[in-house]
Amino acid sequence: MQIVLFMRSNISFNNAPSVYVKRIAEGLVMNGADVAVFCYTKDYSWNSVVINGVKYQSSTFGIARSKNAAYRKLKYYYAQNVLLIKWLRRTLLKTENKAVIDVTKANLSSVKVMLATKLLNTDYYWNLGEHPYTEPKTVAKRLSVFLLAKLSTGLMCNTSSLAKFINHRNCIIQPPTIDYSECQYDISEVANPLFTIGYCGTLTTEKDGLIILLDSIAALDISIRERVRLVIIGDSAKGDKGLSYFVEMAKSKGVSNTLFTGKIPNEKVLPMLRECDLLILTRPDNFQNRYGFPSKLPEYLATGKPVLITAVSDIPMYLADKKNAYLLNTCDVLEISDCIKHIMHHREEANQVGKNGLQVARNVFSNKIQGMKLLDFMTKTGTLERDCT
Repeated sequence: MQIVLFMRSNISFNNAPSVYVKRIAEGLVMNGADVAVFCYTKDYSWNSVVINGVKYQSSTFGIARSKNAAYRKLKYYYAQNVLLIKWLRRTLLKTENKAVIDVTKANLSSVKVMLATKLLNTDYYWNLGEHPYTEPKTVAKRLSVFLLAKLSTGLMCNTSSLAKFINHRNCIIQPPTIDYSECQYDISEVANPLFTIGYCGTLTTEKDGLIILLDSIAALDISIRERVRLVIIGDSAKGDKGLSYFVEMAKSKGVSNTLFTGKIPNEKVLPMLRECDLLILTRPDNFQNRYGFPSKLPEYLATGKPVLITAVSDIPMYLADKKNAYLLNTCDVLEISDCIKHIMHHREEANQVGKNGLQVARNVFSNKIQGMKLLDFMTKTGTLERDCT
């Protein structure tokens, strides 16, 4: 059983797209699939590599980078078109039992891959992690979305709202996942001198509600605020305000006991989150968040720490308030502030909520569980056959 995935990222595994695909790929491997990932990248330092049983292929194919810009561009397009099709044909013709999953954004390159896949008599699945029109509605974008929606064997959507928007006959709701191994550990209690609140994500003025979080901490009585430490993991988004902007904002709001780590290696994120007493994600209800799903939520839950999150998009489908998370229906600063105070004063309840959240990570968001569901979906909707031996 051969599965080929396409992603538009290098194999740094230090950004959300590459980690997302890595977890899908390894979840499929755990369920018996042979998986290859094609990486659209401009990194000329590597050709192909195997990591945790997954074969990764660079779109540069290890071709030496030319000093001549025009020649370099010519070779780059040769690799991304001619060599890509040859590689895809060679990989897929090894077996009759095969499928392609495209995790890139809707564009003409995706249409090219889809058509090549169809010509190779292979099922093509389109994976949507966000609404395709978060980017400008160009003619090429509209055409790509139309063709991919009409000609794909099936769709894999992060949320039910995305599935409803595309309205494909074969669709599965597949949220972001967490590494199976990251869920298999005993929760350890951490004795922090200050109540430590953690936040992880790209620092923006809009998407993940960082400013709302800072305002919520600032709204705490000063006697409580002095007992709180805020740890913010991540760097600012490209084209948004710089990290220093958010540092100064925290100080101006009186949230001075705050550690901004900047961007850190992905393998250090979970250990740092596990050192916190509470993890918060105050995503506002806007267009992007309504159709998307926070990739950090499975990681938050996998720490076994209580999670406070706004009930945006499909989050209430997986979590219940005060059972396995603390859910708020709005981003009201005073409500968030009151919930933080409640958690600080009811630590035993909060610890149990965190433990229940860990069970959700294990039973729902584990890439091994989602990998099995994905293979079942592809066998029901396409020509892929599971090896039941």
